[in-house]
Amino acid sequence: MTKDDIKENIMKILTERTFGLTIEDISKIVDVNRATASKYLLVLSAEGRILSRTVGKAKVHYLKTKELEMFFDG
Repeated sequence: MTKDDIKENIMKILTERTFGLTIEDISKIVDVNRATASKYLLVLSAEGRILSRTVGKAKVHYLKTKELEMFFDG
C-alpha cells in the first residue's frame, strides 16, 4: 500500500463515518499499525483536510466540513 493509498483510505473512511473515529479505529479499518495511522492523521490535519478533538483520553478525527469547523471553533 502506498502513502497516497493510506491517506485516501483514511479520507474515505472519515467520509463514510461522519461520527468520527479514533486512531485505533482507523488503524484497524485501514489495516496499518497505530503509529502509521497517527502519522497520516497528523499529515491530513496539517493539510487542513480533517479536524480532531479530544474526548476523554481519546482523540476523535472527523472529515473537515464547514459545519464541524464552526462547531469546533465556537
